[in-house]
Amino acid sequence: MKVIEIINFNRELLKKLQEAGVRLEDVQYVELYSEYMYRTGQGEKVSYVVAVLSEKYSVSERTIYALVKRFRSDSMSGPFYQADCAVSPIFRMFHFYKEEWL
Repeated sequence: MKVIEIINFNRELLKKLQEAGVRLEDVQYVELYSEYMYRTGQGEKVSYVVAVLSEKYSVSERTIYALVKRFRSDSMSGPFYQADCAVSPIFRMFHFYKEEWL
C-alpha cells in the first residue's frame, strides 16, 4: 500500500488528530510516557525518572518534560470539541476511558 493510499483511507481520523494537537511523531514516545507515569505513580521523584528515561530512550530531559506536558494536555479544549463539531460517540467513549487509565 502506498503512503497516499494510507493517508487517503485515514484522512478524517488524521484531520481530527491534527485538530486535537496530536503529532504523528509522538507515537514513538508512548512507551516512554507509560513508563514515566508508572514510575512517578510508584513514588519515584520526577527528576530521577526523567534522568533515567532520558538515558534509556536517548532523548533530552527537556524533551521528556515537553512530552509529558503535551500528553497530559486536554484535547477537549481544542476545536475538535467545539459544540458545532460532530464527534463520534465511539471517540468520546475512548477519550473518557483514556482519562481513566491515566
